[in-house]
Amino acid sequence: MLTVRHLSKAYLDNTILSDISFSLGNGKKAALVGPNGVGKTTLLRILAGQESSDHGSIEVSHNCRIGYLPQEIAIADVGMTVEEYLRTVTDIGPLEQKLQTLAEHLTDSEQAKVYAELEEEYRRKGGYDSVYRMEKILRGLGIESAAIDRKIRTLSGGQKTKVALAGVLLKGGDLLLLDEPTNNLDLVAVIWLERFIQDTKAACLIVSH
Repeated sequence: MLTVRHLSKAYLDNTILSDISFSLGNGKKAALVGPNGVGKTTLLRILAGQESSDHGSIEVSHNCRIGYLPQEIAIADVGMTVEEYLRTVTDIGPLEQKLQTLAEHLTDSEQAKVYAELEEEYRRKGGYDSVYRMEKILRGLGIESAAIDRKIRTLSGGQKTKVALAGVLLKGGDLLLLDEPTNNLDLVAVIWLERFIQDTKAACLIVSH
């Protein structure tokens, strides 16, 4: 799934990572634990492709889908509701729009073929039960179901963080990189997240103190 060999990273004369090597197999879960400043976030940013390393190599399985939750989350203050945001980040919304457009041209054999392929992708991504899944994950993270209709801009910073985490969990992937995902979660939500991580088939690399 993931193999890291001799990874190094420095900022000017400050070495953050030095000769880091490890591997993470399919479905395996691992934690990066340590005090602030030891390079946990930097490592996840490199693995997620958000930052480059100075030396070393990273190998991931072919077609590996990576889900990344950064420590500092910035959801754009736009007019979207929570549901609209989650549909956008999980690709459900854009797929629905494409399907609606193609539905008007199903008499064309080529268009019908494209429609069938997109519908299969929509089904595979959980489009038909997306609202149920959204509400289930939001409840697990401590956000009431009614919040699905609220505008993102009306949420507190902690609620926005939970919504961003919900988006990563909903979208899924083969490898989840979660940087301190328990921030802003109460004990009940932490326990729910632990169970989610245990049950998911994705490999997980989780940063914590």
